[in-house]
Amino acid sequence: TTASTALAFADEATDIATARSLGQDGVMLADQGKCSQAIEKLARAEQLHHAPTTALRLAECEIEVGHLVAGTERLERLVREPLAASAPAAFTAAQARARTVLATAQPRIATLRVSVKAPAGTAFTVSVDDEPIPGAMVDADRPTDPGTRKLTVTAKGFLPASTEVTLKDGEAGSAVLTLSPDPHAPAEPAVAGGASTSSAGPAHERSILPWVALGVGVAGVTLGAISGGIVASKASTLDDRCPDKRCPAGTQSEIDSASTWATVSTVSFIVGGAGLASGIVMLILGKPSGSASTAGVRPLIGARHFGLEGRF
Repeated sequence: TTASTALAFADEATDIATARSLGQDGVMLADQGKCSQAIEKLARAEQLHHAPTTALRLAECEIEVGHLVAGTERLERLVREPLAASAPAAFTAAQARARTVLATAQPRIATLRVSVKAPAGTAFTVSVDDEPIPGAMVDADRPTDPGTRKLTVTAKGFLPASTEVTLKDGEAGSAVLTLSPDPHAPAEPAVAGGASTSSAGPAHERSILPWVALGVGVAGVTLGAISGGIVASKASTLDDRCPDKRCPAGTQSEIDSASTWATVSTVSFIVGGAGLASGIVMLILGKPSGSASTAGVRPLIGARHFGLEGRF
């Protein structure tokens, strides 16, 4: 336990020392007016070890380069952060300065409402500056950085739509993106009632089903015949060994085996018959894929029942 605690303390000390070095480099770059370079170092310092002084300079640089939303959110967290009574004076000063910067920066944030015109039920994705936004933000006033924003909407079966909106400080903007059907998108064939063909399956799958049923039927009948032959052989042997239907001791295992094979034969014939019947009926009732008919037959097989279910 002592060793583990010592290692954890050493790791934390290393993180703090590295964060301090990165933070000092970032602050120096920020003081030189190189915020675009300072952000990377200050962000890495914050990831290793949070300090109000580092968070303040990082937020100020984010605001400086136009990332007002990210910068003000960082300042919001900083001003709400509880500081211990023994906190360094620099931390207290950073929090006080954060309130001042926040009051100046927040009114500059613009809002953008993006709406999409599309057929009801269409699933689409909206992106702002190539970054997808949650669907809940569509048709809502979204806090947005001032400047020129690229808006895009995409959806399966539709042509992408895009536009650009330029927002000034504090401006409320809006845009409407309209989805148009893609003429080159593969059309999904409709079935009776306008339902999707996905419920009935592709045409080639429907044409294969009768042959699958027939295959199951042939396999079942074949297995029934083979197992029936085994039963006949065992029955003949037992007849020889059991005159007057009285079997000697030691034949019980053979009797059980014959009974098992008899059950297998019966079930196989039932399944095989159902499969053959289903396949034949489906072949008779089968229609071209373009037909609006929903007629069809499928086997119903359970532990203690079998049959056919059809629609005509």
